[in-house]
Amino acid sequence: MSVEKEEGMLSGTITSPINPSQLFTLEEITVSGKELSAKFDAFNSRLPITLVKEDDENVTGQMGRFAIEGSKKELFKLEANAKVPAAPHTAKDTASAVVTIDGSKKMGKLPRSAEYNNITRTDVLDSRDIALYKEHGLGAKVLRVWISDENIYDKKTGKYDYEGVNEYLLAASPATDFFLVNVGVKWLIDEWADNPEQGMPILEKILTDLKVKFPKVRYIEVMNEPDFGPEYVNKVTPSNYYRYYKVVYEAINNVNAKVKPAVPLEVGGPAVAKFDLKWLTAFLDDYKNDASPNKKLDFVSWHAYFKPGDSGYAFLKDDPSLVKDQRTLFEAELAKRGLDRSIPAFVTEMGIYPGPLFDQQGSLRNDHMRQAAGLASVHYWFMESDHIYPFNWVMRHHEEGRKDQLVSRDEFGDPMKHYGKFTPYGNTLVMFAKLKENRLQASTSTPISDGKGIYALATSDSSGVAAMVWNYQGVNNTGYNTELIFEKLPALFKDKKIRVKTYKIDFQTSNYHADLENSNLQLVEEKVYDNPKEFRKTVFLHPNALQLLVLEPIK
Repeated sequence: MSVEKEEGMLSGTITSPINPSQLFTLEEITVSGKELSAKFDAFNSRLPITLVKEDDENVTGQMGRFAIEGSKKELFKLEANAKVPAAPHTAKDTASAVVTIDGSKKMGKLPRSAEYNNITRTDVLDSRDIALYKEHGLGAKVLRVWISDENIYDKKTGKYDYEGVNEYLLAASPATDFFLVNVGVKWLIDEWADNPEQGMPILEKILTDLKVKFPKVRYIEVMNEPDFGPEYVNKVTPSNYYRYYKVVYEAINNVNAKVKPAVPLEVGGPAVAKFDLKWLTAFLDDYKNDASPNKKLDFVSWHAYFKPGDSGYAFLKDDPSLVKDQRTLFEAELAKRGLDRSIPAFVTEMGIYPGPLFDQQGSLRNDHMRQAAGLASVHYWFMESDHIYPFNWVMRHHEEGRKDQLVSRDEFGDPMKHYGKFTPYGNTLVMFAKLKENRLQASTSTPISDGKGIYALATSDSSGVAAMVWNYQGVNNTGYNTELIFEKLPALFKDKKIRVKTYKIDFQTSNYHADLENSNLQLVEEKVYDNPKEFRKTVFLHPNALQLLVLEPIK
């Protein structure tokens, strides 16, 4: 491996799970013997890379959380990214699809995908954002937040400081019915690993103080990504996680007994970074084998970004349907242990762009549309199962703009924070919120292949019918002329005219990259029709575009 600092060149080529052979901005570089360390601005965030020369031909190492390997036979360039606006991703090929909605066939209550969300401390809501979420029916049922014992309790002085936590939860409280608090237990892990029970009085006081001051605190999630987070590596394993979990549930039992809250605290975990049966089955085994009559498990949690495979990760951006069997597999593990098969599964983070992953480097514009349609597709597949609750990620991300629901960055990822304005992903949640109460049967003429194609969600209630359709293509280029056929409209439409409202999200509509002033979900058409036996409308869906049709009876 050779390094030419002046030319900014490094021998090697990236062959990691993230996109190969990309361009980066070199910030600093250090060479010591066989080891090279460098820091880059990459994927719109700052990443450290460490490479070690294995032999004369190969290097291995780490980039962020991802393993990398390369050959010095190929050249890996480190060049400044030019800030060139991206051309919109539009259809290059055109196909046709028919979506048939049967108004007589109900499929149960529609899961409310927009009611579960995440808010980090860096995106504490402004009152304008709270008003925006409430105006569009996005008042969260459960909002996930974070605290850590080390940030509240000072071991040297024995004092507790809640100033930052109070500001955080006070700002977020108007936006939710309940909080799910992810609790970091650093003191238990780092200071009392041999006897974590020593930390129980500290946790008990922290949780008591939180519950008394913020009655909306309901769910406690123990640790965040213990299988992946750098603070847990080599410290927390599938075999010892339950030791720490047990301390937390015992502290919660004490809080509930002492405070007697109207809504008691509930607890769950292990919040692993992926659906990983090695971790989940170890956790369930330890819970089953716990002899305590007071043991407590109210939910099990994991994250959904990718699926491990034999040759790396399979990312949801390439196939959102990878999540479709998670609940079934989880229930099979519950059944094996004689545990309640209806215990809730909280997917407390999910996304198509984990970490610094992207599809188009240097620009958020088209990846924002992929995020919008891709997350709609992930929600769709989770809706095929009961007792599973995916949490949207995230209102504003501290680094990765592809995940933002609120406008926070310009096309190139530079800060451009606006209040009261949604990204395309945020507008997708608004579409979900406009759907009706009961799900209707909706069939498509074109099959969804590898998670890509035409998706449809249809709903009804006493106010009318609403159908959401979208064309998840990822980086593919097929647009669809999509005919929607509403058959057997409910009786409430009998002898009445129909008002049809059409909303759209695409490369130029409800998209701040094209029109910041009109960035929130746009009503693009409103018409009144005489009442036919069935209603038909054809819409064109560019790659990753979404549309919503709302049909309501009028006299």
